[in-house]
Amino acid sequence: MHGTPDQRSKEIHNLGEACQHWGFFMVVNHGVPEGIMKEMIDGCKGFFDLTAEEKREFLGKDVLDPIRCGTSFNVSVEKVHFWRDFLKVTVHPQFHFPHKPFGFREVASEYCARISQVARGLFGGISKSLGFEESYVEKALNLDSGLQILVANLYPPCPQPELAMGMPPHSDLGLLTLVIQNELSGLEVYHNGRWIKINPIPNSLLVNIADSMEIFSNGRYKSNLHRAVVNSTATRISLAIANGPSLDTVVGPAAGLIDEESHPALYMPMKYRDYMKLHQGNHLDGKSCLDRAVARGRKYRKQTMAARSIFFSIRRWNTSCSSNVFYLLPCTNTFSVKSLCSEALRSETLGESLSSSGNDDLKSRIFRLRLPKRSATNVIQKWVDEGNQIAVSELRHISRELRKLHRYKHALEISEWIVAHDESKLSDSDYAVRIDLMTKVFGIDTAERYFEGLPHSVKTNETYTALLHSYAGAKLTDKAEKFYERMKDSGLPFNAIIYNEMMTLYMSVGQVEKVSSVVNELKRQKVSPDLFTYNLWISSFAATLNIDGVQRILDEMIGDPSFNEDWLRYRNLVSIYLTIGQLENSGSSSLVQDESGNTQRKSITYDLLIILHAGLGNKDKIDQIWKSLRMTKQKMANRNYVCIVSSYLILGQMKAAEEVIDQWKQSTTAVFDNLFCNRLMDAFAEAGLLETTDNFRTLLK
Repeated sequence: MHGTPDQRSKEIHNLGEACQHWGFFMVVNHGVPEGIMKEMIDGCKGFFDLTAEEKREFLGKDVLDPIRCGTSFNVSVEKVHFWRDFLKVTVHPQFHFPHKPFGFREVASEYCARISQVARGLFGGISKSLGFEESYVEKALNLDSGLQILVANLYPPCPQPELAMGMPPHSDLGLLTLVIQNELSGLEVYHNGRWIKINPIPNSLLVNIADSMEIFSNGRYKSNLHRAVVNSTATRISLAIANGPSLDTVVGPAAGLIDEESHPALYMPMKYRDYMKLHQGNHLDGKSCLDRAVARGRKYRKQTMAARSIFFSIRRWNTSCSSNVFYLLPCTNTFSVKSLCSEALRSETLGESLSSSGNDDLKSRIFRLRLPKRSATNVIQKWVDEGNQIAVSELRHISRELRKLHRYKHALEISEWIVAHDESKLSDSDYAVRIDLMTKVFGIDTAERYFEGLPHSVKTNETYTALLHSYAGAKLTDKAEKFYERMKDSGLPFNAIIYNEMMTLYMSVGQVEKVSSVVNELKRQKVSPDLFTYNLWISSFAATLNIDGVQRILDEMIGDPSFNEDWLRYRNLVSIYLTIGQLENSGSSSLVQDESGNTQRKSITYDLLIILHAGLGNKDKIDQIWKSLRMTKQKMANRNYVCIVSSYLILGQMKAAEEVIDQWKQSTTAVFDNLFCNRLMDAFAEAGLLETTDNFRTLLK
């Protein structure tokens, strides 16, 4: 924070406002070179690209291990593995770091040193905003020996992002966390009862208040609740450095912020080491670490007040009696606690108790719950007790809406209510949804037990597929394959969805060679493929740049009895893409990797995803994928522009196509020329798309 005294005073005021009312803020002009930030993101990607064997030596077990990598928050207690890979490294007071990939350690050392400087400046500003001298926080919390942990997260593309979560809602345990991302949105913060998507600003740092700062400020600054969502098109990388006090520092409310009458201490002191173990020894669930301590904290305060009352009674009694000695033993329940609800929770409670908005139907009441720990079951029962009727169809609708918002616990509670009141109303689809929800809320083990306990009559194609989907989503290849064989032995009729699940699994784990064997099985069983089947099959060949194989599949599609207008649109697009996209077979290495380090294989995979949705007429999906690709600042090739322009033109989206053509003309990595465009028009004409040809010609004038 620089400038004149007035400017600095304004910055400190703004910082305090952000900490108090939002719990997070962006920092620009921070002094960390953009090149170092980019090198750190690239280094993280390089680490996650290492083989499982290469990363094995970094698999830590204890929360205080200096280097740990894995796929979940706490493997010992978590039943659900989130859609991410992580690397956690203690970089201060001693610097630890993996020695792979080459050069990553050196870049990390420089980056961490620079982030420490930024953090110290922020701690100074926070000290001033709380009314202390600039060095107060630094001295009070022993930041010279403070714990600094680097956390790198990789969130790969998810085939069904609406059914997965990169990281569930949670708050951090330290003081401040400073975050950078690869310019791909995915971080959401909770503010005033709703989730807000944070769009990355280039060369900025996102800073959020953590639990220990909430405790130290005696609740004036609230730790921020945030989550990470995933997408189906691109890999997101985030890199956070969590800054905390030293392990043996006792964190409690700052003495200058406590007034026994108007501002009593809201939290109990606790060693940071103990709070860290408490936080990471449980499930990652909102701000539950602080919430769990509420009961103990209240008990402690009652004991303290009782002891104080007895003490003063003894003092009064002792003024008229002979001398006596009394010992007050210290309470051993030294947990830091949160005694007041967060602003969001207060708003939620108010919204639940008042219906001033006029929307006092059952759906509105359930949606006002917001936080997972609140019970949808209680809301439904209260609705019934008030004399209202509930249709099962209405509950199913509410459950679907909740699932779209990733509010799986409340959706599952609705299902539980239906079961408790009339299980005969459950359909096969209801049972399948319950398996999926149990997987998300309690883990695959619970879903497995539930499936095995079902009556034989409801172990149908849908319920079998639901559990197979859970295995595939968690990339549990062995379990999925065994269950797939069990499904074949069950004698149930198969459909394309089952085979698509296995194909999606093999694509996600890189076993693309197995996709063709699934297709062969589908053919032997005389099951009709759908467009997703063909897309996955084509993608498996494209992943190895086997363009001849792709062409053979396209030829086969024509003879499929299910061939329709959507399939024709899809086939035309793939054919145009192959013809004009300058693709080569895997025997050539010239196009395998471009200057930016992006592989042609990866680029083709995204292109085929765009083509699939174009075939299905999903313009909104195409918009999302293209936006995601551009946000990653991937260096686009002509084939990428061919793909997106062709898709928009065939869908009749002239304005969108024109915008992409303008982007193409401005591109520094793709050559836009009339010869190339003429070839594209010829390809449209050859496919019989004369109207599309005329539209393209019009846009080029």
